[in-house]
Amino acid sequence: MKKENNIIKTIGVTFLIISLLIVFLHKYPKDWRFSSIINEFYANISSELFSIAITILLIDYLYERKEKLNTKKRLLRELGSEDRGFTSRALKELKETKALEDGSLVGLDLKGANLSNLDFSNANLKNVNFENAILDSCIFNNCDLSNTNFTNAELKAAVIEGAIFDKTILSKANLYSARLSKSKIKDSDFLSANLQVAELIEVEIDSSKLEDVNLTQANLTRTKIKNSKLLRSNFTSINGMNLTYERCNLKDVVGIHTIINNNTTEFLACENVPVINNN
Repeated sequence: MKKENNIIKTIGVTFLIISLLIVFLHKYPKDWRFSSIINEFYANISSELFSIAITILLIDYLYERKEKLNTKKRLLRELGSEDRGFTSRALKELKETKALEDGSLVGLDLKGANLSNLDFSNANLKNVNFENAILDSCIFNNCDLSNTNFTNAELKAAVIEGAIFDKTILSKANLYSARLSKSKIKDSDFLSANLQVAELIEVEIDSSKLEDVNLTQANLTRTKIKNSKLLRSNFTSINGMNLTYERCNLKDVVGIHTIINNNTTEFLACENVPVINNN
């Protein structure tokens, strides 16, 4: 198909060149008695060839554009497959067309897709549905994850650094050993998510739901959590060096007294703060 398109384009360009050559390079005696007829003949021929060339090139452009659009639609469908081979190849081809950055994936339904070990770095993933998707060891560095749904998704050892979480849903998501460092999280829902051994270094969390979250042995160094609900969450043995809680509800949290480096942890205007022994 690509070869045929190249032939059509070559024909169009050839007609265009010939029409221009006729206009600028045709020669005949000016004082010849048939000069006006010949001049008109060349003008008509040149005009016809030029029109044919433009028509061929326009049709070829529109056809090629349609083919690219159909190919992109097919690749986006394959990206939602449960077959790891399909999804890997589809993502590779989509990257070649810059589809990850141009918004082509916005609002895509990838529910249940097997996307493990794939690299989505710098992608615009707003409103994408990753519910029940397998995303283990995926890379989402510097991605826009606004309104993205990760409910029940498997994100073990995923790398999500420098990402934007805005109204993102991660309810019951498995983020065991994931890395979310330097990300910005706002108005997001982590209800019952698993963040054991996860890295949340220098993360900004604002107005989010962190209820019933398992943060056992997570690293929250220099992280700031503001205006968030952390009811019944498990903070056993987390690294809280320079960790700041501001206006948070800490009712019934578990293991907060086992925070490592808790002498540098700050609680600013928080509710239901447990008594912590710094000795």
